Amino acid sequence: ETGFELLGALTPSRPSGVFRTSWSANEQILQMEQQQPTSLQVVLGVSMEPLDQVRNLSVDRWGVENRLFVAQKIATDLFRYMQSFDSGTSGSGILTVPTNVFDRWIARFEARFRSDPNFFMKSED
Repeated sequence: ETGFELLGALTPSRPSGVFRTSWSANEQILQMEQQQPTSLQVVLGVSMEPLDQVRNLSVDRWGVENRLFVAQKIATDLFRYMQSFDSGTSGSGILTVPTNVFDRWIARFEARFRSDPNFFMKSED
């Protein structure tokens, strides 16, 4: 474990980007900040990797520019959550969910987002 967190990648087709951290929700960083607010030190690292390796990690498309990809991941999370309420009528094409399913999902989503702002990006397709 290096202590580094992969935030994204720059490539010839994407020469710049904005990469978000989850530091504001990281318990270890929050505790260190409370204990020693003036001596907190952050180290940023840059790694030069072969383009094939970057593509293999699927990080060449991360960043705020790719809002459609993020929206698709969020929609997939909502759909999977709604599927968890399926009463076994699969095949009928009808999904019956509680009337407050969106309120419950958004509360769950926000709680998970506070813990890890990238959680929905890690889910499998």
